[in-house]
Amino acid sequence: MNKVLREILIGAILGDAHIRKTGLNKAFISFEQSSKKADYLNFLHELVKKQGLPLMDETVRTYSRQDVRYKTQNSSLYFRTQSIEELRPLADMFLDEAGAKHIPKNIAEEFTHRSLAFWIMDDGQQVKRGGVTLCTDSFDLEEVNILKEALKLNFNLDTNIHHKKSKNGSIYERIYIPKAGLDEIKPSIIPHIHDSMLYKINAGVGFKQNTEGFESNQES
Repeated sequence: MNKVLREILIGAILGDAHIRKTGLNKAFISFEQSSKKADYLNFLHELVKKQGLPLMDETVRTYSRQDVRYKTQNSSLYFRTQSIEELRPLADMFLDEAGAKHIPKNIAEEFTHRSLAFWIMDDGQQVKRGGVTLCTDSFDLEEVNILKEALKLNFNLDTNIHHKKSKNGSIYERIYIPKAGLDEIKPSIIPHIHDSMLYKINAGVGFKQNTEGFESNQES
């Protein structure tokens, strides 16, 4: 697996993507978003296919399902990879013994600006006052702190943990990147962000055009 594809997949798995182990030491990844994010999911589908990841279908699937929490009918978009050996190391890294997604303690070793960009696109939430929230609802406090430390170590980002209360009364934590820190790293992540997702970091296409070539200049 090439470096670019691995960084993309790590960001997506930190977000809404699901990775599963299968027999014969293989694994597959499924990607899902609401129909409102069709542009992003089609972009992701074409990107991972271009990077050589074998997919089950040539196009993104659409399906509807009932959300029992809110008694609504939701339309979603979905695609998944084939089950291949090359994905098994990522499955071993992100899945515990019961097959549930968890955050590896060494995630900082794998975490890049590209990974962060895809995490934000997948599971980030716009904050109109200028920052961005990472929806870490499915992770426990220890895992959230691991991610918080990785953001500081790799990108020098000072972040906050916001406690949210669900409708059933349980408390979960989300990571908030304040505006000052987000503004510092925008030039490094925007080259990886699809135009339809720029709103999540309060940026526009014009800002993106001004950063063209920034990443290659930084790496040269």
